[in-house]
Amino acid sequence: MGKARASALRKNSMPLYNLLCENGHKFDRFIKLANLDEPQICECNAQAHRVISACMFSIDATNFPAYQSPTTGRYITSKTQRREDMAASGCVDYEPSLIKHQEQRIAREDAELDKKVEEHVEKTIYEMPTVKKEKLAAEMEHFDVDVARI
Repeated sequence: MGKARASALRKNSMPLYNLLCENGHKFDRFIKLANLDEPQICECNAQAHRVISACMFSIDATNFPAYQSPTTGRYITSKTQRREDMAASGCVDYEPSLIKHQEQRIAREDAELDKKVEEHVEKTIYEMPTVKKEKLAAEMEHFDVDVARI
């Protein structure tokens, strides 16, 4: 930026500043950059100074990194498309708290599967002919396992 342009920009720009007076009043004021060093006076006639505060900003959606959806193969070029693609495939954004919920879900599903397997084994053994049951019991004696039947 040239010196002449920077000087013209400084004279004509008017950013909004947060100010705080000696009496504790907070207020905002547009101040030209050229007048930035001038003392600021509150409505109560007390001297005020600039306060540094968090600024608001917006991320430009046009800079969204495009990618190919692993579930649909469709090219995703915006946050809206990403949200729609994730919803359509049953996905959610990653959050650390999801790990606990995932572990609980897996434990619950494992317990359900174990119960179904156990029920199927019990049913199969119950329906076996007596000769096969005796043969199975004899084979199980050679293994170093405890067989508990409920």
